[in-house]
Amino acid sequence: MFHQDGDDLAVCELDISSAIYKFKFLPLNWFLTKEVIDEHSIGPGDDVFMVGRFVDHAGHQHNTHRVRFGHISMMPGEPIYNRERGMYQVSFLIEMFSHGGFSGSPVFVHIPPGSQRPHEGITAYREVPWLLGVSRGHFRTYEQVLLND
Repeated sequence: MFHQDGDDLAVCELDISSAIYKFKFLPLNWFLTKEVIDEHSIGPGDDVFMVGRFVDHAGHQHNTHRVRFGHISMMPGEPIYNRERGMYQVSFLIEMFSHGGFSGSPVFVHIPPGSQRPHEGITAYREVPWLLGVSRGHFRTYEQVLLND
């Protein structure tokens, strides 16, 4: 099933044998839903991390992964204009230390054990994070440089 805007992310059901192929998948309870967001008061300031390949070093025996960390800075609401694609997009805004080559990488939200939540007091321990989505890229900011004469 391809995205209607032609994005390079697709979902496809696979009928493959684990006896033949090595693969892993995320179970549905790892996916962040509106209900989970409401139940755990997930929002700005919450911890996120992203996992991707170190594209500057492919490796000889295996791919080398990198993990980058940050925070949710804005929840989805009014669509944000994407200048590069000339369209509006509903998005979570994340402030994260990043590096080129992470587009398409999974982004997870994690509430550390014992964290204080606005509507529920102390959280229950959850061993796994929730999949927030995938990295779409960076917003580039261009500023004019002024020189003093």
